[in-house]
Amino acid sequence: MGEEKFNIENAAAFVNCFPRGHCDPTIPVWLIQAGLSAKRFMTYSKREYPIETCYNLAIKAAIENPVLKDVGWFIFSDNDMILGEELQPWFSAEGDVVGVTYDMGDLNRTWGRSDSFHSGLWRARRDVLERVHAPWFDTVLTDDGCDIDKCCCEYFARKVRAYGYTITRAGWAGHGVSTGQQT
Repeated sequence: MGEEKFNIENAAAFVNCFPRGHCDPTIPVWLIQAGLSAKRFMTYSKREYPIETCYNLAIKAAIENPVLKDVGWFIFSDNDMILGEELQPWFSAEGDVVGVTYDMGDLNRTWGRSDSFHSGLWRARRDVLERVHAPWFDTVLTDDGCDIDKCCCEYFARKVRAYGYTITRAGWAGHGVSTGQQT
């Protein structure tokens, strides 16, 4: 596991345009300037669906797209991420799944572990997503099933680790939720 180093030239990117249905143009511009092929940049949006469903549909679209069958890495981003030079360590970080730290306002306490994961901006190897299988994201409920205990990101992280894969985090991205720059 983890043999293939990340190379943006062997990646495809999907930007979640939930809930507004459009993508901030700075995200594709930044990724394309970093080496991503413009032909491998896609957006997705199911505005009426819960966010975990949107994430699952994006991963399914990525791994089932015949045009992307030779792509080794997938990048996933929410449309309110703000990419800049602070992201550079993310490109060279090793790991099966690599996330980035970003401001989550009141939820910043959830960044306590070095392998904490949130889905604002991340990348994963194709084989990880294929092996872990759907649903990749789901809500973690309390033991009595009546309330949300963990976000859908924690569900994904637990599942990835259960299959023996690594999650790392490197770099920093801005976040429209914290800056008011939501698109």
